[in-house]
Amino acid sequence: MTVIVSDSGPLISFARIDRLKLIGKIVNQVLIPPAVLEEIAPKGKRKKGAAALQRAPWIVVENLKDPQLLDLVSPDTDPGERAAIALAYERGLPLLIDDFTGRQEAERLKVSIIGSVGLLLEAKKQEVIFQVKPLLDTLLQDGFRLAQETYQEALRRANESEQTPRV
Repeated sequence: MTVIVSDSGPLISFARIDRLKLIGKIVNQVLIPPAVLEEIAPKGKRKKGAAALQRAPWIVVENLKDPQLLDLVSPDTDPGERAAIALAYERGLPLLIDDFTGRQEAERLKVSIIGSVGLLLEAKKQEVIFQVKPLLDTLLQDGFRLAQETYQEALRRANESEQTPRV
């Protein structure tokens, strides 16, 4: 992967566990629309991980060239997700997103998606990390939501399934 578009969720999750740089080692550039910037670093508010997100040189804020593309995405979708889906659609780039409803909407528009778990698996494949489980467990401890079946499948795909499952 060289360039992707991202929703705020994965960026915030990785920043909160002090692993944002991991994304930058997997991709060369992450494009985000202004609506996602507002979610990850709201003006006048301090959020855990916001400073790291603002300092990451590989995160670039991009506007839609055709704002009418927002109309293709369901208005019921969160504003940041909606803008990220539209930007990924416009640029023909993969979208980093975890939210189930947002993922469904992106799939409906034939936008290629990857989630935080997929990013961890890619990091292991590229030998950026040696194990998925410790980082996945840290994400879960920080409030990341993941079905037990998905957790087990991620460990199986990472060849770590014989390790003790989460409690």
